[in-house]
Amino acid sequence: MPACLAGRVGCVSSSSLVAQIIVTVSFKSACCSGETCMSAKSVQNGRSIQAQQRCLLCAACALNQGQTMPIFFRTHTWHIAALSMICWTMQACSTANQPSLFGQPSASNASSNSQAKALINGQDLNAWKLVGNANWRLQEGLVQAELGDGFLITRDSYQNFRLVAEFWVDDEANSGIFFRCTDPVVINDKTAYEANIYDKRPDASYGTGTIVGIAKSSVQPNLKTGGRWNTYDITVVGSHMTLVLNGQTTVDVNDSTHPNAGPIALQYNKGVVKFRKLTIETL
Repeated sequence: MPACLAGRVGCVSSSSLVAQIIVTVSFKSACCSGETCMSAKSVQNGRSIQAQQRCLLCAACALNQGQTMPIFFRTHTWHIAALSMICWTMQACSTANQPSLFGQPSASNASSNSQAKALINGQDLNAWKLVGNANWRLQEGLVQAELGDGFLITRDSYQNFRLVAEFWVDDEANSGIFFRCTDPVVINDKTAYEANIYDKRPDASYGTGTIVGIAKSSVQPNLKTGGRWNTYDITVVGSHMTLVLNGQTTVDVNDSTHPNAGPIALQYNKGVVKFRKLTIETL
């Protein structure tokens, strides 16, 4: 009997010509679903050896999904070889080094994703300092505020990076993501670049989707973000900056007004502001 099934196979009935063996295995790995397998019942009812072989092969993959599954077959000279084939298939499926059909990331994607650092971890705000009196806090995994006026600013500085933020604001919110801050205490559009989040800004030319005082949005009218989850994708390399809001590029500009490195700050000024994801990848 194959070693990998030792202790997991037991005879439930036997005779000189016929012995029914039940195989119950639980082995977790990534493989196919086994949905095309012929039923164990049809095998038990004496279908062809070829049908039994097909079921055994497919069952191995089903078992690799972590399922526990009974397989019945009649003993023939090939049954030990068939069990060996199950073991071999399970091992091959376990060690296959290729993307599955179910959306698991490839090695190249995993490598790229591993470079991104989560600035919001859902557990604490240790990566941040509070400036001002906004009631920034962590609630149900979200970083949010709805009172006061102030910032959360990173303890670290960043020069060239890609920042991806998922945020929710109400219609009245005044917020923004500041980067390359030159002063960790005085934070505004004169001391940093501000990717604005302000749907009802009185001067709409620098509303949501703009870099205040630097670049207006190429999408007109300005995109609105109130009452929904949104994604800001901000890339900064040298003097080149791009903003992509909900899949649309709103800013693509070169500017050297501020120094080329500094902390990142989240603003709260009005309304309700929530962030559920903030990742940064240095470039």
